[in-house]
Amino acid sequence: MRKPRRGKPGGGFECIGANKVEHLPNGLTIMHLQDWRSTILWTSDYTAEVMNRRWCVDRDGYVASSWPLPAVRLHRFILGLQKGIRTDHKDHNKLNNCRDNIRPATPTQNGANMVKPPHNTSGFKGVSWDKRRMRWRAYIKKDQHQRHLGHFPEVEDAAMAYDKAAIELFGEFAKLNYTFE
Repeated sequence: MRKPRRGKPGGGFECIGANKVEHLPNGLTIMHLQDWRSTILWTSDYTAEVMNRRWCVDRDGYVASSWPLPAVRLHRFILGLQKGIRTDHKDHNKLNNCRDNIRPATPTQNGANMVKPPHNTSGFKGVSWDKRRMRWRAYIKKDQHQRHLGHFPEVEDAAMAYDKAAIELFGEFAKLNYTFE
């Protein structure tokens, strides 16, 4: 975890001026931020407490407010979460702060919903090439322990093995390679 920068409350970001808002007829509110980005939330969550803060995007990409103190991120503010409880954006979009897109999560659940890493070469989460066996290896991680799921001649079979294990281990938090209907 990065240390906040000195001199600015809230970890190195500073929000200047009031945010402009648009209330849409479908019950959503778009809040325009200082850096030409916007966040979306339910109009029912756009309370006086939200309105009276200055919001911007912090260096980690989350909508946050450093004024008035204490500094807080919008998704945590909406859910009313105490320090130490993690949150998860279901769609991975840090600017989508609709209540139905954010949820409390354990570190394991939050990790289960992560997208595949950028250095991934198989194109699938939980799948890598085993040079020694000349096959695709499927694996899954939970609570910092890696579980081997098998070796497969086809990359798609390894990806499906990962998906099956992810559903069993993580349920609704599972980030899958394929969508099942």
